[in-house]
Amino acid sequence: MDELKIRIGEQIRNIIHHFPRLYRLCCMFVRDYGKLYYSILDKKFHYTDEIRKLKDSKKGKRCFVIGNGPSLTVQDLERLKEEDCFTANRIFKIFPETSWRPDYYAVDDWHGISSAEANQLEIPHIFFGDYFFRKHKITNKNALVFYGHRTLDLKLESFGFSDDMAKEIYIGATVTFVNLQIAAYMGYKEIYLLGIDHSFPYEIDSSGKVVRNNAVNRSHFFKDTGATKIIGNIEGMTNAYLTAKNYADKHGIQIYNATRGGKLEVFQRVDFDSLFIE
Repeated sequence: MDELKIRIGEQIRNIIHHFPRLYRLCCMFVRDYGKLYYSILDKKFHYTDEIRKLKDSKKGKRCFVIGNGPSLTVQDLERLKEEDCFTANRIFKIFPETSWRPDYYAVDDWHGISSAEANQLEIPHIFFGDYFFRKHKITNKNALVFYGHRTLDLKLESFGFSDDMAKEIYIGATVTFVNLQIAAYMGYKEIYLLGIDHSFPYEIDSSGKVVRNNAVNRSHFFKDTGATKIIGNIEGMTNAYLTAKNYADKHGIQIYNATRGGKLEVFQRVDFDSLFIE
């Protein structure tokens, strides 16, 4: 039943994407109701108190924020066993192939994973957006819930970058943006992106129309059950990354793109292999 709800939800959202005004209205409702919902939830579970303990807990260190793009490989992950890693969504599909495990994990999209998958995750720190938490029955003892302040139109001027994760995290276009805010809140000064291919089989163009990108056949490193499940808003994602870069530049944080290939050119590129030369 849970998987059926997700599939139906995906189909409905794919339709809504064709109507920007309706999409904005839906996001506005989720944002405003979510703030009220989270305040009630926090009074019961005291998530903000636990989140505040993370502030600057990794000050000055480096970390890797990993996406699920097709460029991601098991071999790359094996080299990250001693590194602090942020991950998201269905990264766990590669766990059977590697002994590597991430330290941090986030999901803010309600159909990102199922309830069963969320509750079975064995990752030290798991961050769920309030909307995801509300849509699923979460019992995972490692879960921390944050309030997700939704960006309504994904324009550059509409994005914000949170400097207080205990209050809110700005969400929009990509969960990688969430992980960048968490990493900055925890005090990491060097952040390396990996597996951020920044292209999808289906994308939203500047006019809001969903178009087929014939140059891309896969959205993820794992086998996609349906390319139409992911519709990438590349312009929105780029604006999220530009917002992160602007914040990082002002706060002495270095964000590098160590992805093998891909289309993201917002951040300075570095060779992934060069990061492990002794």
